[in-house]
Amino acid sequence: MLLAYGVLLLPSDDYPVGLLNLTGYHRLALAAALLMVVGVLVSAIGTHGEIQRLPKVEVESQSFGAVLRELWGTLHNRGFVILILAGVCAYTNQGIGYALANYFYAYAWKLSPGALQLLPLTLFAGAMAAFIIAPRIGRNTSKPKAASAFVLLGAGSYIVPYAMLMLDVLPPPGWTRVAILYPMFATTTALNVSSFILGASMMADVVEESQSRTGRRNEGVFFAGSFFVQKCTSGLGIAAAGAILALAGLQEKMDPATVSQAKVNHLVLMFILIYATLGSIAAFLFTRFPFGRAEHEARLAGLAAAENEGLPHVSD
Repeated sequence: MLLAYGVLLLPSDDYPVGLLNLTGYHRLALAAALLMVVGVLVSAIGTHGEIQRLPKVEVESQSFGAVLRELWGTLHNRGFVILILAGVCAYTNQGIGYALANYFYAYAWKLSPGALQLLPLTLFAGAMAAFIIAPRIGRNTSKPKAASAFVLLGAGSYIVPYAMLMLDVLPPPGWTRVAILYPMFATTTALNVSSFILGASMMADVVEESQSRTGRRNEGVFFAGSFFVQKCTSGLGIAAAGAILALAGLQEKMDPATVSQAKVNHLVLMFILIYATLGSIAAFLFTRFPFGRAEHEARLAGLAAAENEGLPHVSD
């Protein structure tokens, strides 16, 4: 984002609005591809040493049918299904928000190039706050209830500035508006990232529950399913964003300085209705997560005892 808003998407003679700089997006695509390759390699190399610390599982030869039956037995897990359904809502919301972000920055908030360069630092501060908040909340309260609360608060915090825009209570575009919006953006980021952290932590709880029930440890299956849903629903969010833009009547190359406020309000209204609905469903689903701290700790104790005896632990 720093590279995009600070270097590549700046205003030019051909593109007075930096967010509409077509040449900048071409260069951004190449830069993003390079950064992704570096990120993947650093992640893979950096975690390679952890392989030796993974649980040792005896590998047995199985028929394809047996593999499918084992896979079904693993995924036939209420906690996993609930987290996947909640993820469908949460990550669709995320996909819509990401896809529409630049449109809102240009048409709704009318951020200046300087404000856009400050934005990545604001969002980064919110994300870092989540890594402090979420683990402490998760250790001291029910993770499902905390995740549900974070989703609801995050959706509310996300919607508030849009409601202020539609009610015409925000100051005109400029640094006063930025001073009001950016703390809200950071707060929303902290709340939403906290809910994602707790969701991942609950997925780890599902792994232990499955191991205690089936005698098999299948982190790869569960987390692969979770990441697959993330990718699919993010794409769904992007598709939904395209439909929202079309319905709002924001045609290609429309100048933010001349676009009617009615069209912007139409865009905002559709967005907040969808975002609030999906966020509420995700929050409800988190409350349906089937086990809490006491069950999880008892399960871990049973698994540890079984491991010390060198036997697989299967609960009744």
